[in-house]
Amino acid sequence: MMNSDKLIAPAAEDRRVAGGAESSSRSLRFRIGMLPNGLSLLRLACAPVLVVVAAATGSRAWFWGIFGTMVLTDALDGFLARRLRVVSDLGRRLDSYGDYATVAAAVPAVWLLWPDVMRQEWRWVVGAIIACFAVTVYGLVRWHIVPGYHTLLAKILGFLLPATLTVMLVGWSAVPFHCAVGLQALAAAEEFAIAFLLPGYSGGVRTVRHAARMRQALGSPPPNQPESPARPPG
Repeated sequence: MMNSDKLIAPAAEDRRVAGGAESSSRSLRFRIGMLPNGLSLLRLACAPVLVVVAAATGSRAWFWGIFGTMVLTDALDGFLARRLRVVSDLGRRLDSYGDYATVAAAVPAVWLLWPDVMRQEWRWVVGAIIACFAVTVYGLVRWHIVPGYHTLLAKILGFLLPATLTVMLVGWSAVPFHCAVGLQALAAAEEFAIAFLLPGYSGGVRTVRHAARMRQALGSPPPNQPESPARPPG
């Protein structure tokens, strides 16, 4: 009669192999899933470097290289998160922080490297900053949260503002940048409308129309009380 240990050993070995393969698969998925967040973290790390390099070297070439990297990572992190199906609240927050860091670093760097342009266009630059941060400051003061709606218009402006800023800095025209600032003001107005419809909500909301649909699905909250978090409609 065959020894029972000899029958059990192959089965145990198969389970160990299968467990190792599953563990490796999970590890690979985790590393792939961290890629979009890694790009957002890279953008955050580049922000102070951009200012320091502009102040220390006065090199416009270095500015374009670092700023271009930040804009590229902004475009790639969300795209990869959706493609890899690793969209998360952490990723959304990191993306928002990266956007704020990009604006906060680009303004002093541009002022150091293109002082004449900034003296001429400072009103438009200030308007863009106010429109960019207004709803964030409101959310922090009112509900102690960063709303981070990531509206469709805000995503479009993530490309338009750097592109039109580039056009202005190379001396072609400031008109496209002025138009982009106007759109940024519209985006800020839409975000305030979303904040009114969804008080206390922090999460992705594609448009104010989607916010209205979410409000209807959730029902009206009690006065001065934030609604419970909910996922945006698909």
